[in-house]
Order: sequence, then structure tokens, then C-alpha cells
Amino acid sequence: MIIESVVLSILIGWIRKGKLRHLGTIEIKGIYLFFIGGLLQIMLFAIAKEQGSGIELILYEQFYILHLLTYVIIMVPIILNLKWRSLNLMGLGSLLNFIPIAANQGKMPVALPAPYTPNFDLGHVLLEPGTRFKMLSDVIFIGPPYPMPKIMSIGDFFIMAGVFWLIQTAMMLEKSSQKSNTLPDSESI
Repeated sequence: MIIESVVLSILIGWIRKGKLRHLGTIEIKGIYLFFIGGLLQIMLFAIAKEQGSGIELILYEQFYILHLLTYVIIMVPIILNLKWRSLNLMGLGSLLNFIPIAANQGKMPVALPAPYTPNFDLGHVLLEPGTRFKMLSDVIFIGPPYPMPKIMSIGDFFIMAGVFWLIQTAMMLEKSSQKSNTLPDSESI
């Protein structure tokens, strides 16, 4: 859903006469760590397998620690940029996702509605009676008429809102700096 949030924010930014090029002008300390953490998560999910030998097996056996480590890496730029309220919102969402993942062996529990059958990657597990932090798990079903059904968590919504807000702020940066002749210390849209 982050892709949808990005696309929607860019479209609304254009409607508001914002400029996409301003995204490259905002200064976020340690922004590369977002990409490193995300890339490590993608690689971890793609490579870690129970069968096999070498790196596949090592990543599988250490999945819990490595998955949590990717969240720590992603949280560093949020901590470095507390002045950006949109990043604080994304950080809150990441923390809300981190809690059930950490409490459930490094896997996000998912409440799967009927008639869907589980086909999870290594980072997800079916929500069961013994699941911890059920309310923070993937329990919000977004189904038809939405063309790509998804199950989301409360944290996902905070992350999406933060991404939306950050893009809106960046796209409108020139307008807000023209009004005050300075870059904003806190964001407004």
C-alpha cells in the first residue's frame, strides 16, 4: 500500500501545483538507511530458506534477529530527523509493526479471511489464538472493490500517512518557503 500512498500523494501534489523535483531538495539525514533496511528485508525474505545449505540456511536460522535488525536500521533516520513530523508518523507506524513482529518470533501475524488460503513468505504467519499483540497485527482487510486485496495493520496506515505527508510537504516546499522566505522547521501542508 506504500506504492498507492506515493502515487496518490504525487497526484494530489500536482493538483495542488506542487513540484515533483522538490522531493530531491529535502534534506533527510541518513535517508540511505531507509533504502538499506528495505533492501535487506527484501533480500532476507527472498534468500532465507529452510532447505538448502550455506547462506540460505544461515539466514533462515537467524531470520528473527535479522528481521528485527532491518527495523532498527530503518528507525535510525527517523530518530536523526525528529523535526520532520511525517517521519515521526512513519516511525510510529514502524514501531507499531515492530511490536507484533518482535513478539511473534520475527513474523507478522495475519488474520486471513475466508475463502483465502495461507501462502505466506517467511516474514508472515497465520494469526492464531496464542498470537501476541493481535490488534497490531495484519488484521484490516482491504478487499473488493479494491482491485488488489490486502491485509494491513494499524502501523501500515501510519506509515502510509507519513509517506503521503512527506511527499506533500516536499512537493509544496517552494510555495511554503516563498511565503516565509525560509525552509520550514516543522511541516505543514
